[in-house]
Amino acid sequence: MQDEIARSISQALRIKLSPQEEKAIARKQTENAQAYDYYLRGRQFFHQFRRKGFDFARKMFARAIVIDPHYARTYAGVADCCSFLYMYWDSSGDNSNEAEAASHKALEWNPESAEAHAASGLAFALKKDFAKAQREFEIAIQLDPKLYEAFYFYVRTSFQPGDLAKAAELYEQASQEAAATDRRALLLTERHIEVHPDDPRALYFRSDYSGANWRP
Repeated sequence: MQDEIARSISQALRIKLSPQEEKAIARKQTENAQAYDYYLRGRQFFHQFRRKGFDFARKMFARAIVIDPHYARTYAGVADCCSFLYMYWDSSGDNSNEAEAASHKALEWNPESAEAHAASGLAFALKKDFAKAQREFEIAIQLDPKLYEAFYFYVRTSFQPGDLAKAAELYEQASQEAAATDRRALLLTERHIEVHPDDPRALYFRSDYSGANWRP
């Protein structure tokens, strides 16, 4: 159902999907809409990048796992939360070990999940195994060249051992991905406003993307 909706929307808006996007849509994630909803909520809290956000995110991912124990992206989400908790608030072995275990579980259920490889790379970086971390990030980027987390985690990992040139290169790529996402979001918002000119949310988003947060 989600695949059909994605294709229908792209056709309605006359958006041509890239081969990578077509592959991402075709790649099975979960057949349970509720599990997917909890996953999205988890990522929303995760991207707040604060302690309470990570705690709430873990709860959302846990609920998704209860509904669909084979949903790889939710395990990757748990791993990412544990990694950031380890880096900023609680550098105990429990968090680093859970990050590693959850990322391995994600790869077990879906070895072609870019999110799983990115999470695995970050977990390896916590243990200062930078060679394995780099390999995982490269795989993640190959699977999904538009996955911001893969570039962002890779930047952090390259910066730690002092590879500043690589970190700068990856940061530039991540910035380009973010700018492309902003441009695409603005385009979709403008098209939505053409059909629904009185939608306050769309007007707010257009103002946001066109204002201080807009990156040309």
